Amino acid sequence: MLQRLEEETHTNKYIVTEKMPKEMAQQRKILLNLQKFKRYVNKLRSKSTIYKKKRQEIAEIRAELGVLSRTEQILRQKDEFSSLEVWSELVSVGGCG
Repeated sequence: MLQRLEEETHTNKYIVTEKMPKEMAQQRKILLNLQKFKRYVNKLRSKSTIYKKKRQEIAEIRAELGVLSRTEQILRQKDEFSSLEVWSELVSVGGCG
């Protein structure tokens, strides 16, 4: 029984002096890597949020471009029509030529 206790004591000393420091160091490395990963995820989330906002802004600008292009087209047609009306009035009045 005494011998068994001595063996257990010897085993426990080995665990405390040899094995535990290595395991603790490994756990510290894991913890540091976990913290780095969390920082990386947070950065990625913020970049993703910024990207989504910018993409939304671009979509809004494209939609506005479509509206403005159509407005420009309508105004050009009105301008052409007005120019034709003025020209036809001048011709009918005899002011041209």
